[in-house]
Amino acid sequence: MAFRYGTSAITLICDVLTDRGVCDYPRAFELAQAVDRELSRCGWIDTQEGIVFSRDNDDGRRDRQQLAF
Repeated sequence: MAFRYGTSAITLICDVLTDRGVCDYPRAFELAQAVDRELSRCGWIDTQEGIVFSRDNDDGRRDRQQLAF
């Protein structure tokens, strides 16, 4: 049985924003919540590099490089 581990979108975005010095933690958390709400509404995010982040857990879509948060 394969186990999958992931990082929440909010944690990932907060870490990136604070590590890069873009903003402090409270502002990073606020921005991360906004992105998470949009992700919930849309279901997926496509980056400029063609990587797709999705809340789907669909093993049938092998053309995507990243399948879950």
